[in-house]
Amino acid sequence: MLKNQRLEIIRNLVKEKRIIHIDELVSTLGASESTVRRDLDDLEKEGFLKRIHGGVQYINKLKNEAVMSTKLEMNSLEKDEIAKLASSFVEKGDCIFLDAGSTTYNIIPYLQNKDVTVITNGLTHINRLIDYNINSYIVGGHIKPTTKAILGEEAIDYINKYFFDKAFIGINGISFNNGFSTPDIKEAVIKKKVITRSKNCFFLADSSKFDKSYFVKVAELDEGVLITNKMNEEYKNHSTMKVAK
Repeated sequence: MLKNQRLEIIRNLVKEKRIIHIDELVSTLGASESTVRRDLDDLEKEGFLKRIHGGVQYINKLKNEAVMSTKLEMNSLEKDEIAKLASSFVEKGDCIFLDAGSTTYNIIPYLQNKDVTVITNGLTHINRLIDYNINSYIVGGHIKPTTKAILGEEAIDYINKYFFDKAFIGINGISFNNGFSTPDIKEAVIKKKVITRSKNCFFLADSSKFDKSYFVKVAELDEGVLITNKMNEEYKNHSTMKVAK
């Protein structure tokens, strides 16, 4: 069994049972204890679980999502490379949706002089869109304090007014079994709605997001173009991928 398959099985079991003994994982996977322990070490480094005596315990990432100011500082070079490539798909006159998120935030400078219209649910994005003199609209609704995303029924109603040429959506996790995922149900609802209202969807994620699953599935891997900074060989045949260089 390939490592990524073992990791996915472990994730699903740990999420289901919350606490699970190592012996049960060894039996289920048919792998050696040393192999399972190495897999658990990797998942612990991801922050997916924590080791306890004789087993592991699930960590609810919904409660541990980084605030926007922290996200903007994480993997900033990689995010800028992804944003630059993403902006190359925008054409003059496009109406685009920019999802709330640190990578989509980095697209904004590259939209200057493209004569586009931007709709966003990212409160952090607004000042930057104004600074670059980009014709913009902000979604109305409830503001999530940590990510500065605008969410809720009012946001959904607003998005339903538009049809987007392109949508750029930030994603927290990418996996074979769970596709593109995010830790927040309300953010996932917005992302899913935007997908249904868009001609073309681009999912933005740096390479640290591979082999990770979060609380809510947003889309299958083949529902749009994945733009990342580094090719993951195990995924290249499962989704459309564009790699920033």
